[in-house]
Amino acid sequence: MYQHQIIVKSIITSMLLLCIWGCKKPHEELSLPRIDYTGNELRIDGYYYYHYEDRIVTCFIYRNGIIKLCGSSPSIQDFENRDNLCSGSSSKIGWGVFIVEKDIIKYEVWRGSPGFETLPTEISEGKILNDTTFHITQSYRQDGSKRRERNDIYHFRQFYPKPDSTNNFIK
Repeated sequence: MYQHQIIVKSIITSMLLLCIWGCKKPHEELSLPRIDYTGNELRIDGYYYYHYEDRIVTCFIYRNGIIKLCGSSPSIQDFENRDNLCSGSSSKIGWGVFIVEKDIIKYEVWRGSPGFETLPTEISEGKILNDTTFHITQSYRQDGSKRRERNDIYHFRQFYPKPDSTNNFIK
């Protein structure tokens, strides 16, 4: 009888561990809708960048309402000379959507690192200063947590050809 109890406990423990390890939490879904961008408040025939310490951080925005944050590079020349400009179509990280309402820009992207159990999204918002400059002043999670003040001034740089906005994550 004692051996039977040990076997049953072992089976139950194994099943629980398999469920815990095998049942990954789903990635957060975007809370902002994807809306085609039909305005002219911002140029879309290139990319935007801002200076962060001794690097530049870049992103592309598209007419279909999609944004792709490309990460950082040591310089504009280094970014533009990459073989895989803004690569990463196999990962959700950096993909998202943006909305422009009058002189306000708001975008939401998946954040994290490859291999994260779940990828949270982050919403950033700020003011459009002109058609080549916007100023991101805050970011936060969907539930309003992890709010932080920012001072990221994005500048436009004309660039052709832009990478395609096609991805498997945003419909």
